[in-house]
Amino acid sequence: MRGYTIYAIIGTTLEVAALLIVLLWVLPLLNIYVPWWIVVILLAVELGVSAFTYIMGRRALSQRLTFAPEFIVGSVGVVTTPFNPNGYVKVRGELWKASCSFHLEVGEEVLIERMDDMKLIVVPTVTQKSQKEAEAYGK
Repeated sequence: MRGYTIYAIIGTTLEVAALLIVLLWVLPLLNIYVPWWIVVILLAVELGVSAFTYIMGRRALSQRLTFAPEFIVGSVGVVTTPFNPNGYVKVRGELWKASCSFHLEVGEEVLIERMDDMKLIVVPTVTQKSQKEAEAYGK
């Protein structure tokens, strides 16, 4: 977190410096003069936005994973993009890239069989697998 704080301070300092250069040096060269109170308001807005993004970023980075990726093996997910053979599934509220030997349509349920790096290997759930095999054999 310390690196994030240092990065945020440096970034905010550079943003404020750029804003002041434009308002107090570049615009006057073009005969555009900005009243001091507008400069103060713009600086306050810049600092407010920087503080907000710092707080949100720090909060996001400090959260621990609710579950490790390895623990989703055996879970059930829902297909969010058609598979042929790759697609995306939503498992426990997170979107994962996945692969399957069957063609799958959006909304079908799949069982997470294993992980290959950060890609899930999935199979249709038992009922959907039976339906797909029946369709493949023309039953």
